[in-house]
Amino acid sequence: MFGAEALHGPRTGVGNYAREIYLGMRAHTAISDVHAFANLRWIDPGSEEKASPPPHRHQASSWRRLITATPGYVSLRGKFHALRFKRKLSRLTGPIVYHEPNFVLRPFDGPTLATVHDLGWIHYPDFIAPPTRRWLEKGMPDSLQQASLVIAVSEYVARERKEILGIPTERIRVTALGLDRRFAPCPPGKLVRQLVPLGLTPGRYVLSVATLEPRKNLTRLTRAFSRLPMRLQRRFPLVLAGAAGWEKTPRATELERLQRKGVLKRLGYVDEAILPSLFAGASCLALPSLYEGFGLPFVEAMASGIPVLTSDCAAMAEVAGAAALLVDPQDDHAIAVGLERLLTNRGFCNELVHLGLKRSRRFRWQRTVELTLDAYRDTVAS
Repeated sequence: MFGAEALHGPRTGVGNYAREIYLGMRAHTAISDVHAFANLRWIDPGSEEKASPPPHRHQASSWRRLITATPGYVSLRGKFHALRFKRKLSRLTGPIVYHEPNFVLRPFDGPTLATVHDLGWIHYPDFIAPPTRRWLEKGMPDSLQQASLVIAVSEYVARERKEILGIPTERIRVTALGLDRRFAPCPPGKLVRQLVPLGLTPGRYVLSVATLEPRKNLTRLTRAFSRLPMRLQRRFPLVLAGAAGWEKTPRATELERLQRKGVLKRLGYVDEAILPSLFAGASCLALPSLYEGFGLPFVEAMASGIPVLTSDCAAMAEVAGAAALLVDPQDDHAIAVGLERLLTNRGFCNELVHLGLKRSRRFRWQRTVELTLDAYRDTVAS
């Protein structure tokens, strides 16, 4: 049984993780069936993604608008879906394991696993959207008590579970994230078709792929970028790719100033089909986050054959190792010096690219699926 809420809408890190685990389990010969649900409704995520979007409110038929506006409709619909959910659940046979890939478990009497990707709501509560923070603060205590096993996506996060939340080591499993094989080096000539419509030239931009939210530290990144010599800013403009988060950051005025100078470009949310080309065409990736439970974008950048600048704290240092330039994310000057080094020292960049390609081979979704399946077996056996 698989919680699939994270598969809806534009996917970020948790959504991509949920998709890969779901698809991997569906294809695995050791799994008889995978039943996915979202908001107490049984769904088929494969068909959901291909389905046409619902009609806009003003396009909906008049009878549908009348029904949905009826007092008590939402509550009645919720009870109906909950009843269908429970009926189907009662008909499932054999060993049933419930895996929630997105932090908070739904009530379930059988063996359960919760993937807790990080402790951001504890370390940086002001950086979490208030509704999300309240959801985590309310749901996590019961979820952690309910979980047969807790999955962490890095050794760093696993240590946090033990030291901060007091979860015993025997209840924690570490399953590092994987890497889509589409991320690979690509000759500049093959990138032109996808990059030129975005206004980008292969090898001539600094890339940062992150949701626009405070934890990603984009305010300091833009300040550090502004410290670079103007010749570097003009030759290698800063490109921000990622959906707007709950709080737009860095300040719009700073972004507008850099845009007016022609040295910054905001792409917004980028379709997954374009991401491999966007990575492979960058001169480097800059992701000096304040906190990450893993940090998949810089692994994708390593696999794409570009050098990486990231933070020397949290899980970033563990996952990147010596294959990235690690800097203090609280220090604008350190970030600026690091950026200038990546944009001017070709020998150093070549070394990082070599190390990055080698390190990125360690991260494969198939291994993540196998480790997760081992955790499933452990919950059934315990």
